[in-house]
Amino acid sequence: SVTVTNASGCSASSSSTTVAVSPNPTVTIAAAPYTSLYPGLVTTLTANVNPSGSYNYTWYKNNVIVAGASTNTIAGIDLDDLGSYTVTVTNTSGLACNNTSAAVTIDAAANTKLFIWPNPNSGEFEVSYYSAGANAYTLNLYDGKGALVYSKAYTISSPYQRMKVDIRTSGRGLYQVVLIDKTGKRIANGKVVTQ
Repeated sequence: SVTVTNASGCSASSSSTTVAVSPNPTVTIAAAPYTSLYPGLVTTLTANVNPSGSYNYTWYKNNVIVAGASTNTIAGIDLDDLGSYTVTVTNTSGLACNNTSAAVTIDAAANTKLFIWPNPNSGEFEVSYYSAGANAYTLNLYDGKGALVYSKAYTISSPYQRMKVDIRTSGRGLYQVVLIDKTGKRIANGKVVTQ
């Protein structure tokens, strides 16, 4: 409200008007429990907003809107979801004040293990191995007697890119899986059971 007084000392007061303040939010992203992944690990992104209140959330991965992500969390992030994430929060009442977080990057964790899944399986499965860049590999499978039953060349262009294997015609059993680089060096191995 305001009171006005003239030179003669006469005054009058206005009626009061309510003013609402729309806070400009600040937002940060927390990744838990991981920021670096390998096969089998998943993580969750959570937007933390200050001050607390009611907000709309728009998530971005590599500057592209993440379809269906409209709450303060994105759960189940795995190797298929690697990238740089930001979130924009906007007030749902009052002025449409908004803010965008700093980016959080979910990347691949280097690991020397050969990942095979599902294991056991029916003869169809996938194999992956950490590769920092483009690489050429050969995947060999040997049966319980040591005979080579499968050999295939793969070109890998991303970390833990999946190498699909189908040995359903080779029968059930325990197989040795050997990954060989382009120089012929054995770099990883594992075992798989087909049922």
